[in-house]
Formats: sequence, C-alpha cells, structure tokens
Amino acid sequence: YQTAYGHRRLEAARRLAIKVQAVVRPLSDDALVLAQGKENAERRNLTFIERALFARTLVARGFDRKVAGEALAVEKSELSRLLQVAEAVPEHVVRAIGPAPKAGRDRWMAMGGLLAHEAGVAKADEEIGLVRFAEADSDKRFQFIFSRLTAKEKTKAAKPRDLKDSSGRVFARLVTT
Repeated sequence: YQTAYGHRRLEAARRLAIKVQAVVRPLSDDALVLAQGKENAERRNLTFIERALFARTLVARGFDRKVAGEALAVEKSELSRLLQVAEAVPEHVVRAIGPAPKAGRDRWMAMGGLLAHEAGVAKADEEIGLVRFAEADSDKRFQFIFSRLTAKEKTKAAKPRDLKDSSGRVFARLVTT
C-alpha cells in the first residue's frame, strides 16, 4: 500500500503510536499523482519554485507532461516555465533559499539565466556560505543571491602611465579606460 493523502497525519499517528482507519482503494499511478497534487494545492498555496520542483519530480519519475500539468492545474506553457526554472536553478541553491513566496515566476526565471554559467553558481555558493544568509528568511535569502548575481563587477581604475621624451622628461600622462 502507498499513502496518497495525509502523509503528515500518518507520520504524527506513527509518532504517537495511535491506530488510525484508512480508506483503501486502487489508484493508477496517474490518479495517485493527481490526488497528491490536489492535496498539496489545497493544503496551502505552493510558491512558484515549490510547484517547479514538484513538476520536475513528476517528469523525472516518468509521468507524462499532461499528467504533471493536471496535477498542478496549470496550462502547458506554465508547465514548461516551471520545468525550465527547475532545470536552470541548481537544486542545492533552491533548497538553500527555500520557498521564497515573494520572489515570483519572473524573478526565478531570471535567476535561472544568471546561474547558467559556473561563475554564477560559484557566486551563489559564496553567498549561501555567509552567516547573514543563514540567518535570513527565505525571501531575503533569494534577494541576497539575486542581488549578488546582478551586481555589476567593479573594474579597477587603470593606473596612469607617464609618457617621456628622449631626455626622460614626462610630457603626458596616459590613462586607458
């Protein structure tokens, strides 16, 4: 048997050593996924990234995209965006940030683009290692990484070079920018 609904309630009953009654009925894999998606949606409003991870998990487990879309109650185009972000943002970064309810789809998609290169992932990893990151709430952690990835690199000012004539006298100072 497999639990379709009430994973948390079942775990609480186990910890309390309480017997519970259950409704047992046959469900196809697709029906099970749809039921779990409905349960999650009713439990609370999942954030964009939580839905993206759920979609990726379903597709990775071999479920058809149509079933994944139905489980999340999203259109085909929105499912594509969810999967795009779930693939673009490394899972360890998502887990470090958390649900970030205020971030929204557009900013998660932008972050996915910023993390397309190893340099972006390295910057995110540096930010994740900071104490202020660990102490912040999920939305602030998202903002820390997003700000770090979108910050313009400061270029060092070019050192002026003295131009001298044949007698060694400085006749000009050259600065290249």
